Amino acid sequence: MYEKIKTFACREKHIKAVVLNGSRANPAAPEDNHRDYDLTFYVSDIKPFQDTLEWIGYFGKPLIKQVNPHPAEKRVLGAFTEGYIVMVIYTDGSRLDMSFEPLTSLDLATMDSLSVVLYDETGLLADLPRPSDKDYRIGKPNADDFALVVNNFLWCSLNVVKGIKRGEVPYVKGMLDEQVRRMFLKMAAWQVAENHDWTINTGSYHKWLRRYMDTRTYQAYLSTYVGADLEANKQALIRLYHLFDAIASKLASKLDFTYNQAESDAVLSHMQALLT
Repeated sequence: MYEKIKTFACREKHIKAVVLNGSRANPAAPEDNHRDYDLTFYVSDIKPFQDTLEWIGYFGKPLIKQVNPHPAEKRVLGAFTEGYIVMVIYTDGSRLDMSFEPLTSLDLATMDSLSVVLYDETGLLADLPRPSDKDYRIGKPNADDFALVVNNFLWCSLNVVKGIKRGEVPYVKGMLDEQVRRMFLKMAAWQVAENHDWTINTGSYHKWLRRYMDTRTYQAYLSTYVGADLEANKQALIRLYHLFDAIASKLASKLDFTYNQAESDAVLSHMQALLT
């Protein structure tokens, strides 16, 4: 595939540089065949790649594709201003996420620590440093960040209870898995990062959390993933609450933050009373 990418860049006169990003550029990411090829093509003209998509067949037989404007740009009068993304999954399982950027944006290549130069006609990327995940590591929160996550967790936990009492399964699952769980994962990621001097990256959706969390806690966390049964969701919420409380109180002590244990205990008691 890398040879195909380089050959493609050589034959297309508008492509001046190609940079690999994402998991295939990350020395800390596990190696498997499911990793995407996240590519940024720096081009003198984006339009030829927009006018027709026949060129995607160069890399294989497409199974499905998705075409998007660049997230940082706007669509004006049906046309893309700058930046263009084409994502393709091929029948052999390869997935290429290809971003086309104007040559004037070449400095973007130096702004992502997960960057590997595959092709460079410009010669301007010769001194790009070796890739690392330093830009993706979990940063240390301040007291306000910490307090906000605690408050959101407690508040949204009560929303889950409301949904359970009403028998509203979609609302329960939305609140539990999209809001409460998200706050838990943020707190858990802070905890493991603090244990590793803020030098780790837990990946998108914290998929690598099990690398750093002790097995007992991780298995307890996995037990909070349940189906549509309301009683199971009630028990999952209580288990998740206890895990969050233990992690947050310990982390607050380490970071010298305030954790309102009385408030947390009061919310838990209120929840349990409503759910009895």
